[in-house]
Amino acid sequence: MLGMLQDAGNATTLANYLEVLGESKLLTGLQKYSGGMSRKYKSIPKLQVYNNALLTVMSDGMTFEKAYTNPQLWGRWVESAVGCHLLDKADELEYQLYYWRENNEEVDFVITRRDRTVAIEVKSGHRQMNSGLSTFRERFHPQYSMVVGGSAMPLEEFFNGNLENLL
Repeated sequence: MLGMLQDAGNATTLANYLEVLGESKLLTGLQKYSGGMSRKYKSIPKLQVYNNALLTVMSDGMTFEKAYTNPQLWGRWVESAVGCHLLDKADELEYQLYYWRENNEEVDFVITRRDRTVAIEVKSGHRQMNSGLSTFRERFHPQYSMVVGGSAMPLEEFFNGNLENLL
């Protein structure tokens, strides 16, 4: 969005809009996880809806069956559903939610609470690991890291589990 808006002040306007959407529990911008606080707030936010219906309603004519057979779309929907679940519990369990990306490596969600860090990678297909999770573990030494989805941890188990046990 910012790249399309060249006038001065547009970045501030977009940040304010995102803040209002976040306060309304519609959409938020997850900040990039980093060891230094200043880098977190200078990062480009990863947009995350609070309710997956806000994401899927814009998929004109896309049925569940069609989405399920489209790996790229299904992957976005599954990742977003996990993000919705994590956002829903963040205030209750008093943790912060981030993402992490460097070059081509990424971790979908990073939870921090006090001095604990948990890294979560979401997979919706057959491939269960990526180098991003390994790199994140080497660099930041989280107390726990996990892959959600597929055979690693079924989505149903994750959604029905107790997130507080990770923290």
